[in-house]
Amino acid sequence: MHFGLLLEDIRSRKKKREIRCREIEVLTIMHPMNLLCKVAISALALLGLVGCSATEHGSAEPRVESSQQQKSSGSVEPAPGESLSLSVDPCELLSVEELKPHGEFIDAGRRELGGARSCVYQRSARGGHQGFVVALNVRDSQGIESVADAGGKVTESAVGERNAVQSANMSVGDCTVAMEIDDSSRIDVSVNGLPSVDVTCPIAEDVARLVEPRLPDVPS
Repeated sequence: MHFGLLLEDIRSRKKKREIRCREIEVLTIMHPMNLLCKVAISALALLGLVGCSATEHGSAEPRVESSQQQKSSGSVEPAPGESLSLSVDPCELLSVEELKPHGEFIDAGRRELGGARSCVYQRSARGGHQGFVVALNVRDSQGIESVADAGGKVTESAVGERNAVQSANMSVGDCTVAMEIDDSSRIDVSVNGLPSVDVTCPIAEDVARLVEPRLPDVPS
């Protein structure tokens, strides 16, 4: 009798171990963080936004957190008199699925550098395609009138009924569409890493059209 119970206990533990092993395999497939880090560092290098986490075994890896991991930390409710842009989380405005017409993208994570709260998306270079970056940059203290000439030209435009300007860097091919949030803040849709503004500007314009309806109304 005692031997039968012991045997049953051994079988039960073995079954639990097998289930746990399968769970670990599934989690490994669903969260390929090593691959994400390797691809994201190339994306962030194009924007000068590379950072490293603590190292192990003598090697450093970029610390890249997805927008889903930090979703709740990207915006706050603005107080009276503060920029309306504080209510905007750039990582809630766009998904990698919506970028599929322009290639296969990964969410390379959230950044807060250079005076902007940013969300970065990297197009994969697999299959012989050229990799490039799409970034959404919320600037809480800079309106569209402060968009700098990036070496090409700055032109006034509109996205929907929202005031915007476009800045194109003819020498390196980068393009930015900056949309008004209020008088003192804006959101930049930037495309970097392709050789010609003839390619990057249409992508930036397309992404801006996706993002614009999700922004708060401009105060009248």
